[in-house]
Amino acid sequence: MGTTRSARPRFLALAAAMLVAVVTPTAGLSASQLGPIGTVHEFPVSSSPSPPIVGPDGNIWFGEFVGKVGRATLGGDVTEFDVSGAADSLVVGPDGNVWFGEFAAKVGRVTPWGMVTEFDTAGGTANLIAGPDGNIWFAEFPVGRVGRVTTGGAVSEFPTSNSTRDLIIGPDGNIWFAVDGPPFRIGRVTPGGVVTEFDVDGYTPGSGGIPGIVIGSDGNLWFGQNPATGIGRLTPAGVYTSIPTTGVVSSPVRGPDGNIWFSEPTASKVGRVTPPGVVTEFDVTGQPDGTIVGPDGNLWFGEVSPNLVGRVTLGGSVAEFPTSGAPVFLVVGPDRNVWFGNDTIGGNTIGRVTVGGTVTEFPTSDRTRYLLVGPVGTVWFVTVGSETTGTVGFVVATVPSAPLTPPLEPVEPAVEPVEVAPRFTG
Repeated sequence: MGTTRSARPRFLALAAAMLVAVVTPTAGLSASQLGPIGTVHEFPVSSSPSPPIVGPDGNIWFGEFVGKVGRATLGGDVTEFDVSGAADSLVVGPDGNVWFGEFAAKVGRVTPWGMVTEFDTAGGTANLIAGPDGNIWFAEFPVGRVGRVTTGGAVSEFPTSNSTRDLIIGPDGNIWFAVDGPPFRIGRVTPGGVVTEFDVDGYTPGSGGIPGIVIGSDGNLWFGQNPATGIGRLTPAGVYTSIPTTGVVSSPVRGPDGNIWFSEPTASKVGRVTPPGVVTEFDVTGQPDGTIVGPDGNLWFGEVSPNLVGRVTLGGSVAEFPTSGAPVFLVVGPDRNVWFGNDTIGGNTIGRVTVGGTVTEFPTSDRTRYLLVGPVGTVWFVTVGSETTGTVGFVVATVPSAPLTPPLEPVEPAVEPVEVAPRFTG
């Protein structure tokens, strides 16, 4: 059964035509108000924030450890909405609302103007995705389930052999996911709820909202196999192949050459595997992770021990650039540079590296994670001090020459609400 909370102590019954966000423009911002490139803006929140997303209103939304979902505008207005448990795994639904998972055995929905509705589930919910069937799908823990909720709030749950994680939409239109082990499995659920699982040697989970499963140019699923070495390949029909590597594989990504590229932190290598399964590995100095495709068409990654940002060309030429701390959560910024967080305690920077290898770091209040490209030339991030402290913020990556048109401020529809008893299905 769903529960609803709102900033206004009553339930709103609106005409069907009004069940959309009504927005009004904020006051215009100028580039000078944002500051020059590299200017950092941070806004305190009530607790440690989850990976943020750009919401349907153009603002930044995030979950919080203390049981809140938050919204931050470019102008620094932060609004937090109470929920039942720690909130994470936000996604924009096909209904134009923000959906989120909760440790408190619920899945939730918040409208752009802040009305929260929660629906009961058998376990904690995470890794939400908008499915091809127009519903929201989610993993569950510690129970063995994968779940589905309609935009109207009807929840269905389908048993699995163990807790699930890292949902993706497969090339066959089904939902694929990882099953915690041992024994380790990759699973598939059809839109109708038929679950099939396939044994694999291991599984390397994703991080920061990025799944550890990637769809290759061959239409197959590729993944690391922690604690085992090797990279796994699984066809949509369920044919599994383990392809040997030197170390444990993490952060696989589909490269612009049609191959799968990956990191091997335990072996100080980055690797490439062709669709037929030919592996080539390249030595690096540190322990690499977080592989992404860069703006130059090369592969970029972070390294620790020592702290470096690395680049490998499609031909296998490696270059490495020193940083002050552990570089994490790399993204390609709106300025076509690579930006990275700093996860070293006391490091307190967010960094930028040009495709030519020039590194610049900008001070922040604490270590930075979960980078996100935001509106009007910004890169957003969260800082994490502890479970009960943190900020959300952004750094100016590029300054538009024209006056800025900021995201819109959502407001409740300007009609007189009618108080009614809430009716939800769950």
